[in-house]
Amino acid sequence: MNTIDDEYKEKLEVLRQKIFEVDKKLIGVIKERDEFVKEVGELKKEKGIPPLDMVQWQKVLTTRKEIGKELGVDENIIEEVWNTLHKIALNLEK
Repeated sequence: MNTIDDEYKEKLEVLRQKIFEVDKKLIGVIKERDEFVKEVGELKKEKGIPPLDMVQWQKVLTTRKEIGKELGVDENIIEEVWNTLHKIALNLEK
């Protein structure tokens, strides 16, 4: 039984390490995205345009859901993640 437990723990640790590596990449991508969002915010400020553009936001959400569907990611997950990203983006654009 000890061998099974050791094997289980080893597999679990390998999977957790893989998740950690993906998370590091994801954080890097979020940082990169935030930098672009700040640039968008600066451009909007220069022209006196408010951060929220509902037409653009709906376009973004729709296209991201389509990409998620193509990749087999649940639409609700995509919507929740992008709603969070959008909330953060609006704060960064202020």
